[in-house]
Amino acid sequence: QLVAQTRATLTQAAATGDAASARQLRELDYVERVAPMIREAYTASPARLEGWLSSERQRLAAAPHVTQEERERFDAMQTVSETVARERNTNPVGLLERSGAPVIAMPQQLTAPQMGEALAQRGQQAEIAAGRYGADIKPFKPHEAAGYKNAFDQANPDERFRFAETAARSMSDASYEAAMTQLGADKLTIIAGRLAARDPALGQKVARGAALMKQAGVDDGKAADLK
Repeated sequence: QLVAQTRATLTQAAATGDAASARQLRELDYVERVAPMIREAYTASPARLEGWLSSERQRLAAAPHVTQEERERFDAMQTVSETVARERNTNPVGLLERSGAPVIAMPQQLTAPQMGEALAQRGQQAEIAAGRYGADIKPFKPHEAAGYKNAFDQANPDERFRFAETAARSMSDASYEAAMTQLGADKLTIIAGRLAARDPALGQKVARGAALMKQAGVDDGKAADLK
């Protein structure tokens, strides 16, 4: 509805000779034409997309005539290929969303009641994105990771433990480890969350130990290796 309203407004202005509105209307037409092509491209693996581009590049070079639709499709696919190459190791979930995957609204607070459900959904998306784009599992988009890391660093030990426990209960082991790594969690806290998913009391003890080691300044990142 918003697009239709925008189009009507631009069309009316362009009819009066407004050059800027006419240009914006052409841009809107272009976006609507290539949007399905772009969504399709984001559903492909990098290898498949690059294979299509290589084949299509040769075909277009030999064709006696190239239509506007063919050229726009090639340009859209090439743009997506470049974007995937640039972002697949930093924002794979963002790439997945551009293929039409639902956008999961992540809570702002680490201990928000909706966090568990959001983490479960985002963890699944992260694994799909990693498989599709040949990337590492990264449940959080860059801006989310930065915000959560800051909140995690400033949280008290109980809040960090509660988040770790919620994440461990909601996500697969691989997604949990990846999410906690994005937040810069220490090894003992990661282990505490995983243990808490099965034995809350034991997980709480390990988390308390991790907090004490931090306070004592003896956590060098290798504490989890201690026997």
